[in-house]
Amino acid sequence: MEEKRFEDSLVREILAHERESQAHGLRVSSIFGMPFPGKAGVVPHEIAERFPDLDAAFGATISASLRAEYGVRIPQLAAALELCESPIEARFLLGLICGCAFHDLTIVVADDDQEEIYSGKGSAYEEMTLWVFPQLQIDDHRVDFGLSLVFDNPQIKIARMVGKPDPPVPLVIENRVVVECDGHAFHERTPEQAARDKSRDRDLLNRGYPVMRFTGSEIVSGPLKCAGHVMDWVFDKKSRPSE
Repeated sequence: MEEKRFEDSLVREILAHERESQAHGLRVSSIFGMPFPGKAGVVPHEIAERFPDLDAAFGATISASLRAEYGVRIPQLAAALELCESPIEARFLLGLICGCAFHDLTIVVADDDQEEIYSGKGSAYEEMTLWVFPQLQIDDHRVDFGLSLVFDNPQIKIARMVGKPDPPVPLVIENRVVVECDGHAFHERTPEQAARDKSRDRDLLNRGYPVMRFTGSEIVSGPLKCAGHVMDWVFDKKSRPSE
């Protein structure tokens, strides 16, 4: 069990991130103290059945993003994964949560009704929140992930601090992007399908959603790297771990 955890690509990337941070003189406590990846029972049974071989990645994500709060957050992370429809989508979402945690960014995973399912608070870009909508319906299109970087109006924050209703001020969306996870087992990739995808991408772009696509092999081999590419674009900052 101890050896198997290092076979997971997401765990390898996390370890590399820790080593790089330590090499730059940063004090980094190992994330593997809780819960250690691969621990039996960490992954809820229904998630383990639906997305096999996620033990190490699930445990590492809990540890990296939540530290001492992992016990409370396990059901929330499981509920967020329930919104995904394939194993590669689940891996990408875990990579995105880890990436935001590493760079101290606030992330919220929500359903189609904008109900918050999972959230991780960061102190960088305090006024910015990355909203992630798995399986989002955009007009006629169902996309794997819709992401919006939202500027939280300070009037709303102040109202909530003093226990008053949110004022009628709009949230400002800075950046939007659609992420599609193209796995051969879940997306048929015939020439006709490829042509439809291109037409679909153009239509989404016209509606204000540029599309970023990742193959299943890219996500399986480097979910944190794929998430970093998305974060680079959304936050316009370097978020990728070193190769």
